[in-house]
Parts: sequence; structure tokens; C-alpha cells
Amino acid sequence: MRRLRQQIGDLADKTKAASEAVASKAAQETRHLADASKAAAERARDKLEGAEEAPPSPSPERSSSQPDDVDWEAWGQFLAEWDDGFVREKKFVHLVNRGIPDQLRGRIWGELAASISGQRLSEMYGTAVMSNALSEIEAVYPVLIEKRAERATEEQIRKDLHRTMPDDPMFSEAGGEGQTALYHIAKAYSLYDADVGYCQGMANLAGILLLRMPEEQAFVVLVQLMEQYDLRGQYLPGMPALVCRLWMLQQLMREHTPVLCDHFEQLGVDAATYATEWFLTVFAYKFSGETSARIWDWLMLNGVLGMFQVAIGMFRDVEEDVCELDFEQLIYFFRDGLAVRYTSRKGIDRLMKHANSTKLKDSKLVKLEAAYHEMMGGLEQTDPKKLASKLRKLEKQKKKATDESAKLAELTSQAALEGSELQAGLQQLRQETEQMRELLTKAEAKLAEQGDTNAALEAKLSTSKGAAQTCAESAHANRREIDSLRKFNEAV
Repeated sequence: MRRLRQQIGDLADKTKAASEAVASKAAQETRHLADASKAAAERARDKLEGAEEAPPSPSPERSSSQPDDVDWEAWGQFLAEWDDGFVREKKFVHLVNRGIPDQLRGRIWGELAASISGQRLSEMYGTAVMSNALSEIEAVYPVLIEKRAERATEEQIRKDLHRTMPDDPMFSEAGGEGQTALYHIAKAYSLYDADVGYCQGMANLAGILLLRMPEEQAFVVLVQLMEQYDLRGQYLPGMPALVCRLWMLQQLMREHTPVLCDHFEQLGVDAATYATEWFLTVFAYKFSGETSARIWDWLMLNGVLGMFQVAIGMFRDVEEDVCELDFEQLIYFFRDGLAVRYTSRKGIDRLMKHANSTKLKDSKLVKLEAAYHEMMGGLEQTDPKKLASKLRKLEKQKKKATDESAKLAELTSQAALEGSELQAGLQQLRQETEQMRELLTKAEAKLAEQGDTNAALEAKLSTSKGAAQTCAESAHANRREIDSLRKFNEAV
């Protein structure tokens, strides 16, 4: 206990230093309001007394897209006078949509998670229970990391460590501080919530939190995301909430991007093909660090609703281009092309503008979820065996559709090749036919010429026959005359 108090004291000193740094930055950025910024920073520092360790400084890669016109004064005032009601103030929502400064993300995310969790826990159990619940989560973490999880669970977590944000320096070193903290949180949560245990995708959630807050706080916020932000159902056996939300996303697409939805259906592409990793990692996989952080800013403010707004906003942004892609091009686009669109500040701002303007309310999600369970024949969300069976059937159907799509693509490719060969053969046949036509024309001309010659010969032959007949008649007359003379001579 004494060691814990000492650690808390050290964390408070570090937090105080971080707050003074924020105040200094605010004074530089808003010199004309230096006094006001300083006062706000002082109030923020006072409130932070006794808090945990300051969040890690953002790497150049993670802060490169941060705007130069950050309203440090406004952020300082919100931090100094934090109130749960801020989450619905237009100015605060506008600031979050533009992007929380990376230096403040850990603190703001923690405040937002506490606000959302506090509202739900207070409604269910009362304010005192809510405060105690959050304190108990934090207190149990050091105990959990000293325990052993199931062997299979620990092995799976260790396998996923090097695959979680490998390009970020914090997690690139095997056995380094980043991977160690990641292992601690994943193992601790598997022990904290035995029904969920550990599931691939959870490490990405822990990773994006660790980039911006201390290990203990990251664990607390992860628990809040699972329980109060309702992400837990996505990782239960059978992934019931994930299956439901994939279906809900397709219904929302039909409403917000109907042309794109029809195009996907024609190609045989369903939401599981592209959105599974989005929801399981909350867009922390493949997207750049700043893109993921901006999406998480929106998620922390709006919960699961924000996740759907980002997905629909993304489809609205790419609809025109994607509708021109065939099956293979579409698969490549989701695998490699989509994330590239949002690597620049301009691209990220465009995405978040679409997300913010997507008209969607929690009540709509509630109705869709109810419709899903009604469609499933009253299947209880808490029945993992039935849901697992249903998921296996859906996976078989998906595999069958994928195999059929692959066969169709192969047949289409083969038909295209055969069509190309037939086209070439037809072209050659046309050339040969044209050559034969030319030869026939020449033959006909020669035949006509030969006919004229034959007619002339026939005329000559007819003339010759006439002359021959005349000669024959003349010879016959001469012969008779000779015979007459011979007879006369004999008589004389």
C-alpha cells in the first residue's frame, strides 16, 4: 500500500509537469490572450493534482497532421472547468470533430469515457456506485497483471503482440515497454472478464489507448469501452453484437447510400467482407495513426453511434468512385486503397465532415437492433451457443458465396479469353473471306474475257465452216464436170 501511495505521488508530479507544458504551449499560440490561457492552465493543473502519470508525448508520425490553429485557450478552459455536460455543447463537439490535440487526447478521452460511463452507471446504480466502480477497476489492475491466464490465452496474446501496430516505434521492439504494456492489458482483461477472455482485435484497442495514456488508465478506459460503450458483445463467443451490427450497417447503407448498396449486392459483397475488421478494431487497423485517432475522438464522444457515422460517412465519400469497380477491384480497394484516401489532413477532415453530417440517432440504432432480433426469430442475444451456430451457418454461406464468386470470376476470365480467341478467329476468317471475294471477282472478270474470246472463235469457226461448205460444193461441182468431160471424151 505504501508503494502504491508513492507511485501515485510520482504520477502526480509528472502530471503537474505535463500540465505546465500545455499552459506554455497555450501562451505561445494565443499570445494576445496570454493571461486568460495561463489562468485556464493553472485551473487545469490544480484539477490534475493527484492524477495518474502524464500521457506519452506524441511521436512526429502521430502529430504531423495536427492543425496549426489549435484553440489552446478553449481546450484549456474545458479541461480546467470540466463538466459532463460539455459532451453536448456545440463548441465542444465542433472542437472534437476538428481533432483533439494529441498532447491532450489521453486526458480528454479519459474524461469522455468517465462521462459516458458515469451517465450510464449513475442511471442504473447511483453516483456513489459509479465512482466506486471506476476506482475498483483501477485498483484491481495491479493484481490482475501478476496472475496467470490460461496457457492458450497467453500464447494467443503473445502471438498477436508483434502484429499490433508494428510500424509504431512504441510497439516495434519485441519485449520492449510497449509490447509489455500491451501484454499486461490484454491478459488483465481476459482475467477481468472471463466470459469474453481474449479475442483478436482487442489488442488494437489497447494499443491505441497506450499511445496516449498510462498503462493503468488505458486498462480502465478499455473496460469502460467494453461495458459502457457496449463493445463487449462484439468479442463474446459467437460475436453476437458484431453480427448484428454488420446487418445494421447494411440497412443504414440502403438508406444513406442506396446506389452503393445495390452495387455491393450485385457483386455479392456483404458487410462482413469489409466492416468486420473496422468494428473489431474500431478502425485502428490499416488506417494511419492520426486517422484512427480522429475516428476515436468521435467514438469517445458519441459511442457506437459514432462508429456507424464514420462507416456511413466513409461510404458517402467514396460512393461515386466505388460504384465503378468490379469485384476484384473492390476487394483490392478495401484491402489497400481505402486507407490511402485518408492519410492527409485534407482527407481526414473530409471523412470527419461526412461523419458529422450523417443524420443518425441512437433511437434509430435501437430500432434496427430490435428489428434484427425479431428477424432472427427472437433469438436471445445472451445465448452464445445459438448465436455461435447461427454465425457458423452465416460463415458457411459467406464461404459458399465467396467460392461461387471466385468460380464466376474464373469462368468470366476464361470466357473473356475464349471470346478474345474467337474474335481473333473471326477477324482472320473475315480477312480470308475478303481475299476469296477478290479472287472470285478476278476469276469472274477472266471468265467474262474468256467468253468474249470464245464468241469470236465461234464466229470465225462458223465463217470457216461456211467457206469449207462452199469449197466442198465447188469441188463437188468440179468433180461432176470432170466426170462429164471424161464421159464425153470416151464417147468421141
